[in-house]
Amino acid sequence: MEVQEFPSKPRLAPNLSYVNNMYLYLENLNLSNRPGALAARNIAVEVRLLENDLDLNAPGLNVFYGKGRNEFVNKYTSTVTYHSKAPQFYDEIKIALPPNLNADHHLLFIFYHINVQPGKRGQQQQMQQNAGYAVWPILQNDRIITKENLPVAFQLPETEYISNEAAIKYIDSKKPLFQVRTKLVSTIYSQDAPLYNVMKRIKDVKENADARATDLHAKAVLAIPKVHPIRIVQYLPVLLNYIFRVMCSNEASGKKSFEVLHDVLQSVHDETSDAANLFGSYVDNILDLVNVGDKYLHQVICKQYMLAIRDSEKDSEIILKFCWFFLRIIFKSMVLKLASEKQLSPVATRKNRYQDDFVKDLKGLVVILTWEIHQRSRSALTLGKDMTKALANFFCDLFAIMDPGIVFSMIDRYIREISGMEDDLTLVEYKFEFFKTLGDYEHFVFVNLPIQIPVPSSLSDTNSHWRRHHFITSLLLEQVNHYTSHTAKAIQIKSMASIRKLFVSHDFDHRYVSDQTVQQNVSSLYFPLLLIMVDHPVKLDFVFRENRDYLICFLFLLKNVSPSLLAQWWSKETKSRLYNFFEILYTCINTFEFIGRKQWLQKMEEGSEVESSDQTKAMLESFYSEGFGPKRSYRSFREQRNLRQSSMNAFDPNVVANSSPSSSSSSSASSSGSSAIPVPGPSASPAPSPAPSPLAGRFRSESIDITAADLPHDTSSSSSSAGAPKGHPGSGGTLNGSEFRRFKKQGARIPQPAMEFNEVQESQLSVEVNLIILDTLENFLQTFHGSIQSAKKGTEGLTQKIMLLILHFMKSNQSYVFLPHLFNSLRSFVVKFPRTLFGNSNAEALGELCYLILQHCNVEDLTNRSNAGALLFLLMRENYFQMPSTFHRLTVLITIALSKLVGSKMETEVYVRRVLTTLSRLTQLHAVNWKPTPQSPSRSPGNGRSSSSSTLEVLGGSEGEDSKGFVVHVTRLIERLNTILCNSARASKFEGDNEMTIDLIHRIAKGYTNAPSLRVTWLENLADFHVQKKNYAEAAMCHIHIAAMVTQFLVDSGSKVRGVPQEGCKAFAIVSPNSLEELAISEAQSSIATDESVASVDQSTITAEKLILHITLALEELKKADLYEASNLLYKLLLPIYEAKREYEKLLQSHEDLRQIFEEVQRTIKQQSRMLGSYYRVGFYGAKFEDLAGKEFIYKEPKITTLWEIKERLKTLYEDRFGGPSSLEIISSSKPVDVASLDTRLAYIQITSVDPYFDDSDRDERVTYFEQHYNINRFVFETPFTIDGRTQTDDIAEQYKRKTIITVEHFFPYLTTRLPVVSRQEIELTPLLNAIEAINSRIVVIHNETICDDPNLKKLQPLLQGSVRLQVNAGPVAICRTFFEHYEKYPLEQMEELRKGLNGFLEACRQGLKLHESLISHDMLQFHQELMQGYREVKTQMRDAMRAFTLQNKKEKKSKRKHH
Repeated sequence: MEVQEFPSKPRLAPNLSYVNNMYLYLENLNLSNRPGALAARNIAVEVRLLENDLDLNAPGLNVFYGKGRNEFVNKYTSTVTYHSKAPQFYDEIKIALPPNLNADHHLLFIFYHINVQPGKRGQQQQMQQNAGYAVWPILQNDRIITKENLPVAFQLPETEYISNEAAIKYIDSKKPLFQVRTKLVSTIYSQDAPLYNVMKRIKDVKENADARATDLHAKAVLAIPKVHPIRIVQYLPVLLNYIFRVMCSNEASGKKSFEVLHDVLQSVHDETSDAANLFGSYVDNILDLVNVGDKYLHQVICKQYMLAIRDSEKDSEIILKFCWFFLRIIFKSMVLKLASEKQLSPVATRKNRYQDDFVKDLKGLVVILTWEIHQRSRSALTLGKDMTKALANFFCDLFAIMDPGIVFSMIDRYIREISGMEDDLTLVEYKFEFFKTLGDYEHFVFVNLPIQIPVPSSLSDTNSHWRRHHFITSLLLEQVNHYTSHTAKAIQIKSMASIRKLFVSHDFDHRYVSDQTVQQNVSSLYFPLLLIMVDHPVKLDFVFRENRDYLICFLFLLKNVSPSLLAQWWSKETKSRLYNFFEILYTCINTFEFIGRKQWLQKMEEGSEVESSDQTKAMLESFYSEGFGPKRSYRSFREQRNLRQSSMNAFDPNVVANSSPSSSSSSSASSSGSSAIPVPGPSASPAPSPAPSPLAGRFRSESIDITAADLPHDTSSSSSSAGAPKGHPGSGGTLNGSEFRRFKKQGARIPQPAMEFNEVQESQLSVEVNLIILDTLENFLQTFHGSIQSAKKGTEGLTQKIMLLILHFMKSNQSYVFLPHLFNSLRSFVVKFPRTLFGNSNAEALGELCYLILQHCNVEDLTNRSNAGALLFLLMRENYFQMPSTFHRLTVLITIALSKLVGSKMETEVYVRRVLTTLSRLTQLHAVNWKPTPQSPSRSPGNGRSSSSSTLEVLGGSEGEDSKGFVVHVTRLIERLNTILCNSARASKFEGDNEMTIDLIHRIAKGYTNAPSLRVTWLENLADFHVQKKNYAEAAMCHIHIAAMVTQFLVDSGSKVRGVPQEGCKAFAIVSPNSLEELAISEAQSSIATDESVASVDQSTITAEKLILHITLALEELKKADLYEASNLLYKLLLPIYEAKREYEKLLQSHEDLRQIFEEVQRTIKQQSRMLGSYYRVGFYGAKFEDLAGKEFIYKEPKITTLWEIKERLKTLYEDRFGGPSSLEIISSSKPVDVASLDTRLAYIQITSVDPYFDDSDRDERVTYFEQHYNINRFVFETPFTIDGRTQTDDIAEQYKRKTIITVEHFFPYLTTRLPVVSRQEIELTPLLNAIEAINSRIVVIHNETICDDPNLKKLQPLLQGSVRLQVNAGPVAICRTFFEHYEKYPLEQMEELRKGLNGFLEACRQGLKLHESLISHDMLQFHQELMQGYREVKTQMRDAMRAFTLQNKKEKKSKRKHH
């Protein structure tokens, strides 16, 4: 059974299978005018196909498909139309035509009348009676007729019924009574006239092989373009074969044939979007022409293609578009030539396989195509890229059949020609597209000879040395080296992306990953890349995502290159480049650290502009290269952008493999893929073949985008996938080589989700990267083991780099899977390099290491905690027994580290306590089991012990007591650490009581008077706590004290640091007098004999850099606290240091900062907008307060804090501590508290608002608001009273006032926010003195407002209104009347002082009213007049009240003068 499809549109595919069917449709018949007795009414038609007319009764050919039977029959009978002389037929007759039809083949139609009525009784009636005949020759002019109206014959001769026309009698005068039509479905007969003509001419040429054959060939070929494109597609193999044969047969017709060939290609390309696949399928499966005579097809095509490119100036782009097709034709023909000559054997030599003329032409064609690619970079960008891919694929093919030296020379020529214009970014893109396509070649590694060669003695010769052995990879690396520092960021990215894609393909190729030696040899091909990356560690301008791609390549080589090769390189490398090497390792740890989804997405969004521009460029290329013809499916620009969004718009971290498209029809932009290091699984694949097969070709599948969700999970492939970082899972997927190749064969393209964060993959990637770096570090240490172990001169820089790398390992967010490996390596490092680790030059790094180890001691995970504790114990043991002279320093560093850890507000100290307990047990166990051995460093000379006998005596006595001394010192250290933890626990007990917590930290810092490093640590902790609570002024004081202490230490130690004030901490007294207490601490410290190792700790942590750091931090906090004037004072100490160091950039920044500081000072003075704090006296009474009971403090509260606010804060705090509201009482009065009268069961707090107090001399010096609120230690509060015991009275003459002046221990601002009261002074003012003070206070307020540079009308108006408007029983008028009516009762001097004060008050009001008049607008004139009227009335009343006193005063003065 054969089913035939009738598509609505012609099938655009070549006829590759034999089909030769004809469908016959009987339409209608008219026998109404048939003569004779037979009335033909029930008519049926019988159809036969006969090959001649010799026998009318011949059975016919078995070509008819049987009805319901899977067989052919020799005739077909139609259905019967009942009782109709002109029936309509609906039969479809399927005929399998013979392949060799000729003019004698015809269809014979026999018409029958079917008797349906029974005959008369006794008579036998025929079932069917002949009613006529029709004959239809199938071919007419060698073409099958599709429709015909045939005459019906009454009778036909028995023989020769077609040729004997005269013997035939027709019905109805030979009118066309029978209508039929056909439908031909055939791959060997065509109904297309132009195609028929072409085929006929081809047939004529074959039948007439004479001198006219050349002309006939030419005419046949020239007729091909006239064929409809659809027919060309269907008969494409036949036509192309014929064109190629004609092209090779005669040189004269070669050019015309090539032009026709191009027209055919263009016609097919315009007709179908699948043209490339059609052409490629033809080349791979059908083309078999080797030569015609002595003309080989590859020779002819090569020459004709060069001529066509040269001669077609205007239409060159149309010819170049099919560059890939011609190159593949050339290659296929070259292979066929070798096959015909039996030279395809792998052992056959490749030299002289092809004639020199052809090799020359081939090189010329490469040069021409390269020049054309160069030209296309200015206009047809996509065409140039496609030509680049085609040329690269051609070179890949040639490696299988030609001498590699010839191919290498052509590749080198291409690179040199395309590099003519270094600034043309398009050409650079073409160049890397070329290398990317070469890298897709299946045998790319083998053509580069993957054999490991030694590093040359001179590293500068590495590139040339590698080029002699590994040509293509060296050529690629030269280009990468050139463009790594290119100014265009996109070019930098493309250069590294080309390398990265090669690494991905190698790592997923089972041929290379199954054998470690093979993998090392393959990786050694790219060894110079390490040198390149070390040369450009800081020139790269990559953002996070591109930086990952860049570093992935670096890590891939470190992982896979032979350790011996790396050792050779390191041993010959310079120090500076080795430093760069470690900088890259440091960057790798930082880049691949597991940072979580949010930060990862933020970093991945950086630098998307470059990627966006590349995508826009790719879309524009595609948009303008595809055209707008009606046969081309068209999408809008926005639709194209949206379609590509999922696959090319965003970087996908989950992509673990992305093989770039190498098919010549593909022109999509390539993406950089992912940054994952694939860990191939085990593979049972056979060993790689020694040489590529000739027709193996290259990878021609579409690009593959595989996400982690689509990959099989395998947790057993490597150690990096065995676990996960802290807080997230650790199982993930890897893709082994066989699975990758399966995806590659399927040509899968899985859409990439935009910016998707895969937690499992990122965690495993982080582990893998850290393991690679850790392995590299161990290999490096093995290489330089001797020089580092002996602390050889010149290795200090390397040692510092190694320590920084170790510290960065510890600082980073590491997986619990990786940490055991890290701790193992650290323990090995401690044992192998004790002199390096415990030397004086590494004190700072050792201290940081101790801090990080203690951090890991305070984690919940038991394994991690145990490893950290073991490492800490090993540090102490190795330090004590290997370098005992520095052991005391280690104990100090551990103490400092724990102090910092406690200051960082760790959640709990339980885990640290457990570690300390374990350390104590380990120490005791070590004392029992330790036995000195001859190999012990303590027995050998020159190990640091023999020169430190005095230190040995301090540490543990004689050598026989080493273990005992170790136990003693470790026990003391553990006790000290437990003390710190106890202090921390005590501080946590007062959580919420900020003042108590601050006092405790300050007390701890003050306790380390003999250990500057520890004091610095705790002051830093205190500063951090202040910053957390937004006490910026106090945080600044912490840094100022540290800076003062560092300065004093530098002066005392004799360090002549230029710019550092030689007066020591006294220099900081201009900023804060409190800093002088550091002088006392310095004297206490110098009086104690300190160990040399402890001094080295101080020298490493207390440096000029530390001084600058803390001054800078203090400046930042002072500015946050609005203490701008103090910042200016502090800059006076910092600027000389910068000047001495000649750090002009910092001087510039400092002076710019000073300019802004003074602008802020000016602004705040004008606006009077600063609030530098509020002060309150707080007294604690009651036994519940324990140490605080009976003590008074001055609290410094932030900005404007009301009395109610501080009362509520303290009330809530202590009620919660003491058990509820009934346990605490707030004393609202400011009178002295009678402790004996208080309830012993309650706690009492007395809170009083206080103001800074200044005597007359201070008041003259402290003019500005800042000066009145900075460096203050005396405060005052007032308590009104009367003689009869009342607090207030309406009678001014009876109102007394008590002023209490209190002095605190230090100056505000200080290290703490509260200071204890150390002394108090009480002054009682009589009613007259109280009035004088009130008047003087009002004068000062009015005067300050009038002399202000920027007077504020809103402040001035209420001040004047309250002064000059008459009031009842208050104000200056009431004071004047009260005391001047009975002036004789009061001392004359005091009354005179009151008179002067009232006159000053009037003068101040006059000045204020004058200023008010200049500030008001017209609508406020009436209000001003009312103020002036009030002023006049006040002035009159006060003059009247003082008149008697004034007269009496004048008389007394006159009498005194007269008496005198």
